[in-house]
Amino acid sequence: RSPDKLPADLRAHESLEVVRGDFSDSSIIQGAMQGADFVVCTGGNAIASKEHKLMLGLTQDIVAGMRAHGVRRLVYQAGAFSPSPGTPNPLSVRFLRATVGRAMGITGMLADNDAVMEFLASEASDLDWTVTRPGLLKEGPSQGELRVAKSPRGTTHFVDLAAATLRLVQTSEQLHA
Repeated sequence: RSPDKLPADLRAHESLEVVRGDFSDSSIIQGAMQGADFVVCTGGNAIASKEHKLMLGLTQDIVAGMRAHGVRRLVYQAGAFSPSPGTPNPLSVRFLRATVGRAMGITGMLADNDAVMEFLASEASDLDWTVTRPGLLKEGPSQGELRVAKSPRGTTHFVDLAAATLRLVQTSEQLHA
């Protein structure tokens, strides 16, 4: 993300270090893990993911950096159409994914997230990772605490997802799920 887009008070927060980088620079990504307590990955690029598995490469670099710097906790944000790691999507979600995903132009991004799920499940069991799969994200006031659902559900407000993510990185809830 562009550091310039962060509000000034957030950029200046004493517990946050903002590092400009790019998904293709492994050394910056891996180095950014040094001194971190946890990692939250909310990146994505539907256009670039049509050409190659951008998020898989990023996640592999994040995991390598976490291992190198002793960071254990990762929360990765996929999307509602992504299957739970190690579990196939229900038929209804596969149908929505095929039709709506194609119409939205996100089939490459969905395949990229699938590859991330497979990588985490098969090659990152030594780390404490969790994957969030929120539905449609939008601005707005809190709607209350998010709860785990087994299938896609409605709209998630950014503020509620942020609170849930912060809770996840501070606990051992939903490990490898």
